[in-house]
Order: sequence, then C-alpha cells, then structure tokens
Amino acid sequence: MSSPCSRSPAPGTRARVTRRLGRAAPPVPPSPLRAPLCPAAPAPAPGTPPLGDGGTKHFLSGRLRPYADAMVHVREMDAADIGAVSAIRVRGWQAAYAGIVPGTYLDAMTVEGDAARRRESSSRPGRTSRDLVALGDGGPVGWICFGPCRSGMPGPGRAGEVYALYVAPDLVGRGIGRTLLGEAHARMKGEGFETSALWVLGDNRRARHFYERAGYRADGAVQEDVYDGTTLTELRYQRVL
Repeated sequence: MSSPCSRSPAPGTRARVTRRLGRAAPPVPPSPLRAPLCPAAPAPAPGTPPLGDGGTKHFLSGRLRPYADAMVHVREMDAADIGAVSAIRVRGWQAAYAGIVPGTYLDAMTVEGDAARRRESSSRPGRTSRDLVALGDGGPVGWICFGPCRSGMPGPGRAGEVYALYVAPDLVGRGIGRTLLGEAHARMKGEGFETSALWVLGDNRRARHFYERAGYRADGAVQEDVYDGTTLTELRYQRVL
C-alpha cells in the first residue's frame, strides 16, 4: 500500500510488519474489458497512496473519453492539481476502505496533510514516479501514479507498477479509472516495460474483481501492513502490457 508518490507518514499508526514473497506465477496476458468497471481503491495508507481501478485498453494522452454526460481529458498532473488530487485520494480512501481499515486511521486522514506531503514528495530530485489526472468540467476527477516496479518480479523484462489510482467517490463506475489505467499502461509500454504490477488489499473484493476483469492475476506474493493495531494483507497482482 505504500507508494513513492507519497512516502511521508500520515496521521494514525501504520507499520509494515512482514513481506512474504510466495511462489510467483508467470504474468497473465491481457484480456479485454467486457464492460465499464467501478474504480475501487487498492491500497496505500495516509501518506502512502494505494491502488484502485483497472482497465486494459490503451488511451492516448489528450483524448477525450465520456463518463455519463461529461467528458474527461487525461494529462500530466501539475502543481495546481495537488489540492484536488489529495481530496480525491483522502475521500477515496475513506469511501473504499470503510470497514476494512480501522475508522480511527481513516478519520485521521486530512486533505491538508496529504497535500503537504504530496508537494514535498513531488519536488524531490530523481523522482521516478509519474502522475496523471483525469479532468472533468470542474477540474481533476481522478488520479493515477505509476513507475518502475518496487519489488522483484519473476521472469525477464522490465516491470512497471501502478502505485495508486483513485476516482472521486461520487463518480465511481463511470469509466474514469479505466481510462486512467489504460493511459498508464500505454505509457509504461512506451517506456519499455513489459509487465505491470500492483498491490491490492485481500479484503478489498471489489478492487480484486475489478483488476481481474482488467487482465491482472494474483502472482502469489503477499505483504502485511498494520493500521492502528489491525494487520491487513495485500496481494500482488500483475499482467502483461
């Protein structure tokens, strides 16, 4: 659930206790989506974004995509987007992880704190992660962060990773997350990555189903995080780009 998009600790108590890499299965070739899927937020913690929503089609930057009666435009995130992105992430966490992550941890998350950490991390030299936003009529409505894979992956070739993916909770299910993930896949592939990985909470059934329909499969690797005394297990998923 941690992500180089935001490494600083956030309110609440979170600690990674173990990482157990199981026997990893080979990446699964991509399978096309059969229907629009609802963005579900897969895993980070306050100060460390998670993952969220999946899709397999590649979308070109700058192309408009419909969601309900509106359109979204995908572009690189800039400094002016940080406040809106932090609001999407915090509200997304609080909506997606209610009943999974302790309420005390979710209640301690603030947009202001997330934005401050995001501004600091985005200005670090040598940062390898990339951020894209989906823009609706009133500004950002979704955000994705991706880059090189942070854990060892089986098989040859370069692996990328989706670190975090969130959509405004009131717009979940309209294809925005699918569009963002498709654009991230296209960019990773253009940079020479052959596979994409991500981590998702084992208890987040909605997100797991979403990624599986997008062509991702659990590869046997797991890790555990502790949130305010509650241990939660994450599963690593991957797919061929």
